[in-house]
Amino acid sequence: MMKRIFNIVMVVLLGFIAASCEQPAFNPVYNPADAVAPVLSEIQAEYTLEDGGAFDTFTFSKAEFGIPVAVKYTVYVALAGTDFAKSKTLETVTSNTNGITVSANKLNTALISLGAVGNVAADVEFKIIAQWMGESNAVGIDLTSNVITSTVTPFVQEKEYAKVWVLGGYNGWSHAKAQYLYSYREDDINYEGIVDFGENSTDPASDHATQGFKITGTDNWNTADLNWGMTADDPSAENAATLQLIRGDVGQNITKYKTYRYYRFAINTNTLVLTMKQAFNKIGVIGDFNTWGGDVDMTWNPYYSRFYADVEFAADGGFKFRTDADWAVNYGDNGADGALDMGGDNIAVTAGKYRVYLYFNDSNAYTYYLDDAAYGTEEPTEPEPEPEPEPIVENAWSLIGAIAGSTWDKDFYMTEADGVWTSAVVNITGEFKIRFNNDWAVNRGGALVSLGEPFAVTQDGSNIVVPAAGYYKVVYDSTKEAITVTSYANHFSLIGEIAGTAWDTDFFMEETATGVWKSEKVAINGGFKVRYNCDWGVNYGAGGDVEPFVVTLGEAFAAVAGGKNLGVPTANAEYYVTYNDNDKTIMVEAALPSNQWSLIGGIEGSSWDKDFVMTETANGVWETSAIVNGEFKIRNHCSWDYNRGGDLVTLGTAFAVTPGGPNIKVPTVDAKYKVVYKAAEETVTVTAQ
Repeated sequence: MMKRIFNIVMVVLLGFIAASCEQPAFNPVYNPADAVAPVLSEIQAEYTLEDGGAFDTFTFSKAEFGIPVAVKYTVYVALAGTDFAKSKTLETVTSNTNGITVSANKLNTALISLGAVGNVAADVEFKIIAQWMGESNAVGIDLTSNVITSTVTPFVQEKEYAKVWVLGGYNGWSHAKAQYLYSYREDDINYEGIVDFGENSTDPASDHATQGFKITGTDNWNTADLNWGMTADDPSAENAATLQLIRGDVGQNITKYKTYRYYRFAINTNTLVLTMKQAFNKIGVIGDFNTWGGDVDMTWNPYYSRFYADVEFAADGGFKFRTDADWAVNYGDNGADGALDMGGDNIAVTAGKYRVYLYFNDSNAYTYYLDDAAYGTEEPTEPEPEPEPEPIVENAWSLIGAIAGSTWDKDFYMTEADGVWTSAVVNITGEFKIRFNNDWAVNRGGALVSLGEPFAVTQDGSNIVVPAAGYYKVVYDSTKEAITVTSYANHFSLIGEIAGTAWDTDFFMEETATGVWKSEKVAINGGFKVRYNCDWGVNYGAGGDVEPFVVTLGEAFAAVAGGKNLGVPTANAEYYVTYNDNDKTIMVEAALPSNQWSLIGGIEGSSWDKDFVMTETANGVWETSAIVNGEFKIRNHCSWDYNRGGDLVTLGTAFAVTPGGPNIKVPTVDAKYKVVYKAAEETVTVTAQ
């Protein structure tokens, strides 16, 4: 939309110039004297925030820069009297709005990070900054609103810190369901926290016990340097006090910690030494309320990094916390409000019903909190993100009906070639039709006679009925007004971390010769397997004790029924997978030629998760043009084993690159550049376009 605005402006300017060579060109000039800052309206004088509740909407007048420009508005919060020296961003909106709605949780997190204390009123200040936006970035001209004040009482919440991700068999290897270690020292090096591997984690057959876990420095597998595992055949003992981890995809799953349910880990991300500081199976509350006999077991809430339990104290008295119903490790009052010490005094409590919270994540600051209002309520968890609305594809045919769990309420779009529209393989569980442009005004239906054979369809024809629920591909030939429905029963498929999916989508293979099945080109993001008929009853992986089994490209290996998950040398690259049912072998091949160079990094809106192929324009000379959004490198065969980087000095001038060299940085991001790599000279030339 922004580009369109600028194009319209250019058309107008050209029109003025063409009208008369004697007339001066229209060229609006920014004059600071014409600028008017937004005026932020007052809000309530006092607020008490509630977890999961609403806060307020900030309303304000539009900023005026004196000429038509796009504007971005951002609301900031700071503790009163700090002159915004330390502030937090709350929400941002773009032009054509005069309101910004902020949730209670968003404001609460910001206030706790700024030093506010839960259940203690704080005087806070808010302001709006309006930024003049260019086509992609701010141009550096801002207008700041007036400052408004309010008194806000936040709810108890652990301060938000930088974190690393702990994930593995216990959570299906999902970053979205990972638990975290936090940088409580705020040095972005030392991280610590409790990890709950689940109530069945000590079972030798559990996913945690058999698969282990890894730690990553980001919420994906895309950066090998931020993927941390242990070395193969590490000699360290079970529950080792320290474990040396290594970087990269060669790191193995960590399998040394499977004796207990809960572990307190600490990691130094410079040295990659993992420290096991504590391990236990449960933690409980014990005290006068139960005559110091037995424990009320607490539950871990990973989203808020705290243990909790509802306890009724019939009379005034004392209580403590202890692990595994054993006094060897117990925690009591250390004299400071809400603070705990190992072996501390009994914690005094007045009669009442409370939810008892134990903040046990930071070993330098054990604290507890009693909340009578939360007693008996449902413990809050991380809210599910609002689902993104399904994009509407215009001028396309689509399937609609009883498909993939939907009931005539979702379109499954088809792709076109020479008037023939083809669907993906979909799970059709009932009747369906096809329609055009997401609208019933143009639709087709008819009577299916035989699978794999075309049948006539007409406007407003009958619903199409398949013989049985299953996986099908639908092809519509608009030139002949005929549809062909092909069954994908009795097919082999790939399933796993493929094309952004997480073991919930099958990628069907085609039988290229009798008993030989080959996949389409797929981006493999992590582990995967081969299975039959979309069912785990028949599935194939690899033998051995290591999981995932990292394949050797181009070499067939034995397919083992129910075997270990498979892995590829470079995650997020594209591959072809072939399964030979005759001799029960699997082979994985790279989708690119072995000598193919590509760009990777902040390219065309990607973030180190996609290769942009270069073209060999002469012997050993590779080039391409792309929008560069950040730093980047070049690499061969989509592999970090063969990458080049260096320091760009001058645009248009060749500079030296070396294996594993620094990321290449351009002077202006979000601009288009031509990149030329000369392999024989080991130089790169970057030219603005």
